[in-house]
Amino acid sequence: MKTLILSVMLGLTFSAEAAWRCSTSSNGLNFAGKGQTRTEASRNTVRRCNQSHGTNSGDCRLNLNCQGSNTGGNGGGVVTYPRVSCNTESNGLFFTESGRNSYNVRERAINSCQSSYRTTSFECRVNVSCNDGSYTAPMVRCETRSRGQVFSDESRDRFQTKNHVVSKCMNAYNTDYYQCRNNARCGNEIYTNPVRPGLGFNGRVLDVASKISTLASEMRWTVPYYLSEGNIRPLIEQANVIETRINNMAPARRVKRAMVRMRELIVNAQIAVDSVYSWSQREDFRRRLNRLDNRLSNLIAEINSRIY
Repeated sequence: MKTLILSVMLGLTFSAEAAWRCSTSSNGLNFAGKGQTRTEASRNTVRRCNQSHGTNSGDCRLNLNCQGSNTGGNGGGVVTYPRVSCNTESNGLFFTESGRNSYNVRERAINSCQSSYRTTSFECRVNVSCNDGSYTAPMVRCETRSRGQVFSDESRDRFQTKNHVVSKCMNAYNTDYYQCRNNARCGNEIYTNPVRPGLGFNGRVLDVASKISTLASEMRWTVPYYLSEGNIRPLIEQANVIETRINNMAPARRVKRAMVRMRELIVNAQIAVDSVYSWSQREDFRRRLNRLDNRLSNLIAEINSRIY
């Protein structure tokens, strides 16, 4: 009987010693807990971590590591979730986070980067990579162009990089919305060149529109502000309209309407020219406007012969 009781006691002692033990950490603090099952030990450990001041509940759960040898429906041996390290960079600054869930670690690295006033949100997100290979995509270069200007960037995220260069193009001075969007490409994507000024009928129309836009840009600095905004700036905007319609292969009637509107705006611009202080400059602007207006008139006559 004594032998039996002793054996039972030893068995209980062995079972108690075989309980699951877990550990975790957060913000440099370490915590441990145990239980008769893995679930119980995990819950006790995470609760201690969460209840401590200065810890992060996500870290408490993600950094959990449990060991045990009982087999009461919970399995035996050691349960170890491999640690993952993710890093990102922006403007020469590097940020690294680690844990046992690659998605959450990745997001923490991005958030750490974006929280700095010296970084760029776009770069923080697209430059992230993790040592488990889950977020280490190859670098891809994207670019777009408008009115002779080229905008490019590269990162591991094709979609976000493409949107980024389109946004840079749209926010630049004297670019066209549709060209910025339609000319965007990444990697080996095929790029279709827009119509070039001077080649064919459409090219000659673009050449006139481009010269009017350039002339208007010069005139804006030589007339009063209210005339610049009301009489000169519309010329630049209308030149963009003409360019957009041609590059988007708009019907001939729509191109013609844009050209007719441009001639009406030239009349208003000629009124603003009278306010230019320098006589020689005033005469130069008038001469160039008249020459471009005559070219538009001839092109409209040519397009009329094609429509009718």
